[in-house]
Amino acid sequence: MEKYLILDFDSTISKVEGLDELAKKALEGDAEKDRKVKEIIELTNLGMEGAISFSESLERRIQLVSADKRIISEAAQHILDNISDSVIRNADFFRENAGKIYIISGGFVDLIVPTAEKLGIARENILANEFVFDENDCVCGVNKDNFMSQEGGKIKQINELELDQKAVMVGDGWTDCQTKECASVEKFIAFTENVRRDKVVRHADAVANDFEEVIMHLI
Repeated sequence: MEKYLILDFDSTISKVEGLDELAKKALEGDAEKDRKVKEIIELTNLGMEGAISFSESLERRIQLVSADKRIISEAAQHILDNISDSVIRNADFFRENAGKIYIISGGFVDLIVPTAEKLGIARENILANEFVFDENDCVCGVNKDNFMSQEGGKIKQINELELDQKAVMVGDGWTDCQTKECASVEKFIAFTENVRRDKVVRHADAVANDFEEVIMHLI
């Protein structure tokens, strides 16, 4: 593979949205679980569709989640069990080209690492948000110095990489589409295997219904 491949994670490599799944586990036993989970999912969608800023979506979701490292580990295992079907079919492609694949996600490193490891993608190629923990190992916030917690974070992060070749960006959300502003991103592909967001599809350079179609754009 000559070009770099930059992938979103939630609803792209994974069938699910990581923070939504974490919330479902973290809120077990909470009398307001259904309301909070529904609100978190709505905030996720608003951010992915560009209706509100990603940073606002993230901050408001984190405020609704009470999780510790044990629950995060359980959620990460659940996410590992929900890798997108076409990604599993093309696992060899990931392993063979892992050195030129980056995961740049508004999700969280701790939730992504197990899945990335299964696909052969190194930890240093995962650029995502980071939880901040208190003395009891409970989530108390996010690392706000991390580009991915900031508005325009994916653009900042890709520019920071200073890639020596062109890249193709693949994802389902508006923040993925915005990376077309990066000089090194020559094409944005809207990935629709798990969710189709009409605004994102309209502004995409191409649409892929599965990972086989993504690979065709890399040849």
